[in-house]
Amino acid sequence: MNKSLNKVNFVFLGYMNEQELEILLNKVNVFLDENVTNLRIRRRIYIVTVEALENISRHTDKELRKNNKVKFSIKFENNTYILKFANLVYCKNSERIKSLLFKIKNKSKQEIKELYKATITKAQITPKGGAGLGLIEIAKVSGNNIDYKFKDIDDDICEFILEVKFDL
Repeated sequence: MNKSLNKVNFVFLGYMNEQELEILLNKVNVFLDENVTNLRIRRRIYIVTVEALENISRHTDKELRKNNKVKFSIKFENNTYILKFANLVYCKNSERIKSLLFKIKNKSKQEIKELYKATITKAQITPKGGAGLGLIEIAKVSGNNIDYKFKDIDDDICEFILEVKFDL
């Protein structure tokens, strides 16, 4: 693969469930083994991919699952790997996600580590099995700011788009 070209290297568009997640993660692992020579970057990309896709799989509302085509891509551009994840969420839930992302945005590596420690020590497990660590873990592992946006689909549903970068 000629890494000097800017192109989408890996794309997934489909429905997410536990079986599909396992298959997709295997495909991502093979792709990374074949295309990312830097072992440290490869491992970090895989960790973030697992965390983000597990978050989508576990935390998507039941009512949205049947219509929720998950989008995931890995792109190499200007010596940076760019991971994009997109899925549907209820707009009413976007404020909670934005609040957490706001706490993470523009924080130093040390501040992210401290936030992670504080969250894990006082974490309360939610009914869906999370403790609020997923997005913090993604920020911690990536070492870069994570970007996000919410695009309105209709009055009730938004598309949540998360972008994570890894510089070579």
